[in-house]
Amino acid sequence: MTSFNNALKSVFSAENKEKVFDDLCSYDLLILDDLGAERDTSYAIEQLYNLIDKRYVTGKPLIITTNLTYKELKAPANMSYRRIYDRILEMCVAITFKGENMRRAVAKEKLELTLSLLDAPENAKEQSSQTAGEGEEKPQIVENKFLCRRMSPKGKDF
Repeated sequence: MTSFNNALKSVFSAENKEKVFDDLCSYDLLILDDLGAERDTSYAIEQLYNLIDKRYVTGKPLIITTNLTYKELKAPANMSYRRIYDRILEMCVAITFKGENMRRAVAKEKLELTLSLLDAPENAKEQSSQTAGEGEEKPQIVENKFLCRRMSPKGKDF
């Protein structure tokens, strides 16, 4: 399993480009992630075509993930992709997954957490001035420290 971008980088940096294609086609199953995220250059399109065509000719199974719609695959805005997408549609069965974008949901959750933490010092100041009486020691306000952590879509740490 690799992304289209990583496959294209491997081809671009290889002295023997044909060997890279042969290697990618030697796998019993190849999974390519993120079709449509590659650079839209004539070189990238040519290499993408070569990769898909080589896999097409060998007849080995291929799984592709993409954010492109079925309609975009059937009638690409850039006609240079037509031959590529035609082969993909012949080789693969399109399965559409619908639902909330998990990356956006996690980002929203992190933003809400961050905003609540940013509000915390203000809330603490208000609470300390309201709860501390004459002669009582006021609670010390500690500045929040933020750590970046990876969270699952359900908010659980990995």
